[in-house]
Amino acid sequence: MPHRRLPHRRARVRRGGGGRRVAQQLLPARLGPHPDRPLHEAAGTGREGRPLARPPPAPRALQRRPLGDLVGVLTGMRYPPTFASLEHRNFRLFWLGQLVSLVGTWLQQVALSWYVLALTDSAFLLGAVSAIGSLPVLLLSLPGGVVADRVPKRGLLIVTQGVAMLMAFLLAALVHFQVVRLWHIVAIAAVSGSAFAFDAPARQSYQAELVPREKLLNAIALNSAIFNGARIMGPALAGLLYAAIGPAGCFLLNGASFLAVIGSLWLITARSAPPRRELSAWDDMRTGVTYVWRAPAVRGFITIVAVFSVFGMAYAVLMPVFARDVLHVGARGFGFLMTATGAGALAGALGLATFGRMKRRGEFVFAAGLLFAAAATALAPLVSPTTSTGV
Repeated sequence: MPHRRLPHRRARVRRGGGGRRVAQQLLPARLGPHPDRPLHEAAGTGREGRPLARPPPAPRALQRRPLGDLVGVLTGMRYPPTFASLEHRNFRLFWLGQLVSLVGTWLQQVALSWYVLALTDSAFLLGAVSAIGSLPVLLLSLPGGVVADRVPKRGLLIVTQGVAMLMAFLLAALVHFQVVRLWHIVAIAAVSGSAFAFDAPARQSYQAELVPREKLLNAIALNSAIFNGARIMGPALAGLLYAAIGPAGCFLLNGASFLAVIGSLWLITARSAPPRRELSAWDDMRTGVTYVWRAPAVRGFITIVAVFSVFGMAYAVLMPVFARDVLHVGARGFGFLMTATGAGALAGALGLATFGRMKRRGEFVFAAGLLFAAAATALAPLVSPTTSTGV
């Protein structure tokens, strides 16, 4: 029996309870069994059990689509403006992989801070470990940006994420077998910081290859949102898991979380932009520094970020001391304390994603800086003189 396309049926209107009119819109017959067709035809066989002719293929818009996209095609739904960049598959994969990995990173960072404080009982050594982990970022970020421009970014990200994963597994093994020494932690922090110095510029520039130019600001804001969202989930998990599975278990989970972002990078189908090699590496670095120096807006913004990172973010390094000696809480309390800072940062990132096209962005940044300064000033009287000066 040859197949023939059945037309759309008109919407039938019937009266429901209470006199209300209820409209039932039926789908096209080729997308589901027609109510007037016999059951054996709806099942794909004739009256004698012979198979019917194969129906025509589904519309191209419905073929080879994941479930989320199929729902979007059928319902006409689209991502809201705040999440517009997630309409693109490659960026969505990268975004989800980063989310899992960053949760693990913050899980380890909070657990490691508490572990170093318990191991050394010294605020100075706690700050020293943090500084050694950050020093490679300061020294190698400029060469890292040059390397990111000269090699395929996806391959570079797989290498840097793999190095960070191995360092997390190594730290977990050293702590689990109780052979860890402070210099082990310092060395692992230095290697991880060096990997991050090459990872950060590659990651930031790679997202420009995954979304159209008009959605780049939204993609940047969403990346900031998952970074700060991980600052909520990671510390909260660290506070809950530190007592349950110990620091080694927290470090092991962080190592496993890198598999998510490495897997997402393997699944991305977009080709990286061809590397730029017109200039030598030294000329590339000199060109970048010259551009920053000659662009007042860029120079001013980088100066603000540098001052804020050195002086403003110092509170986060000493937060374990504040939690233990001032608030008298354990690892769980410290984890939830760090979660609160992540909640505020996430709210700001989502605001940027929603209102990223606003005018007078400089005034917005200035107001945010004043708000941070006011909050830090309000926190200062809570620190006792003994805690603020003691080692």
